[in-house]
Amino acid sequence: MNKIIFYTIHCPACDCLGDELNNSNVDYCMVDDEDELVKRGLDNKHFPMLEVNGKLMDYAQAMRWAKKVKRN
Repeated sequence: MNKIIFYTIHCPACDCLGDELNNSNVDYCMVDDEDELVKRGLDNKHFPMLEVNGKLMDYAQAMRWAKKVKRN
């Protein structure tokens, strides 16, 4: 089972990725607390980000991953 964490700041791109994850029926944990993002060292990154089994993906990689999961 994949451990999936969706890091979001609720921007339009974050909403788009969230919609794709939901449409793909992906179970994930959402992290949107600014203090938690800083604690994880993600405060200066571009959002959204997706972590799957410890691998961190940017928006483009995450969208490709979510679309691939949906097809399977």
